[in-house]
Amino acid sequence: MTTRILLTTTSYQDTPGPHHPLMEAQGWEIVRERGPLTEAQMLELARRPAFAELLPPGGLLLAGTVRGEWDAEGRLRELFNSLIALDPTAQVVGLFDKAH
Repeated sequence: MTTRILLTTTSYQDTPGPHHPLMEAQGWEIVRERGPLTEAQMLELARRPAFAELLPPGGLLLAGTVRGEWDAEGRLRELFNSLIALDPTAQVVGLFDKAH
């Protein structure tokens, strides 16, 4: 089975250099999405049928995402630079808001 990776880092994709041929030479299937991805975008990607094939049994996907919190009127209250953990069924099993 070919290793499949999800590449969302905008700076990686936009910066030319030897890292591109090095990644291509690994023989991996690379799924590219423009980042940063919101939590909703990450969950939409994870719900695709091929997602479960990415992870070994009991495995988790750890991914960076942008997460927002809204007030009762639907206004954005706060944005977070987050790490999300998804199981093979795309259920969120962990969430960590990074602090810099």
